[in-house]
Amino acid sequence: MVALAGQQLDKFTLKEKMSKPLAWNRANPWLIRAAKAHSELLLFQHFADILNEGMSAELSAVMLSCVLLYGLCRIEENSIFFLETGALSSSDMRAVHDHVARHLGILRPNAVSLADAFAHHDMMLLSALGAQDGDVYRRLYDMAKKDPLNRTEVADGIQEFIKPIMKAKM
Repeated sequence: MVALAGQQLDKFTLKEKMSKPLAWNRANPWLIRAAKAHSELLLFQHFADILNEGMSAELSAVMLSCVLLYGLCRIEENSIFFLETGALSSSDMRAVHDHVARHLGILRPNAVSLADAFAHHDMMLLSALGAQDGDVYRRLYDMAKKDPLNRTEVADGIQEFIKPIMKAKM
């Protein structure tokens, strides 16, 4: 990525004879991508480096799936760069998607424990599903009753806009 940003700078300064400040401005999209990729790499490396520090084997396995999922998701989100540069092929990207699904499956049994590890209070999460009391259906019903869209039997605009469309012959 850094090499690509450098190539763009060279292209603008050497081939297109731009001044260095103008070339720098024109190369900004590549430079920003390189900076973001570098930051993500540092996060990934730091996460991977601390994996076995005082962790049980079980926790280490779960955290390894977390770090791999993080890296794979970064690749998915930036897939266009990897494909454009030839760093990965379309079959490689399919393998990345498969690995994401695999690690999600590995982490699924631990999802509640991973979320609980942050120790966020139920009030802060505003989630009907993640409440510690387990009364999901009552909580979902209560939240739906409080939603502004459910204050009237028929939502505003239905009579005026939607009903004429539904009655129109198409």
